[in-house]
Amino acid sequence: MGKRLVQGAAAPVYLVDGDGEVIGAGRPLPVQLEPVDAELENAFQGTVIAVGDNLVGPTPAANERICITAFSLQNESPTATTIILKDGLAPAAGRWRILGQNQGDGEAMAFDGQHPLRLSAGNRICLNLSGANQCGYSFQIYREMV
Repeated sequence: MGKRLVQGAAAPVYLVDGDGEVIGAGRPLPVQLEPVDAELENAFQGTVIAVGDNLVGPTPAANERICITAFSLQNESPTATTIILKDGLAPAAGRWRILGQNQGDGEAMAFDGQHPLRLSAGNRICLNLSGANQCGYSFQIYREMV
């Protein structure tokens, strides 16, 4: 189990530069360590072909949410296809929209480890396709308790 820093009342923390000098006139930064119940999972990949919503990846429990740290989406067909990365089956607008105009077009994105793309509790990753055209995906995720 890892730890993360969150703002709040706790013991003082001082920032120190590479020479050992205290930064910020020696004023402590209030932080606290909080356990994080999250484990990085193996990447998973596959293809979807059905027009509309396609649920992929693991199904989180109602008190868990999927946090995406990286993804790759690619149109594998010769037909232009819009791929919408959604937070479960709703909202209709989705979280990320990609136009794969040609075969091989797509998007790859990696998020800062402290700022993953977080889905709503209990929701799976949903890929919405504008047509019945084969699209490939790869995701790196972890699940966290909410």
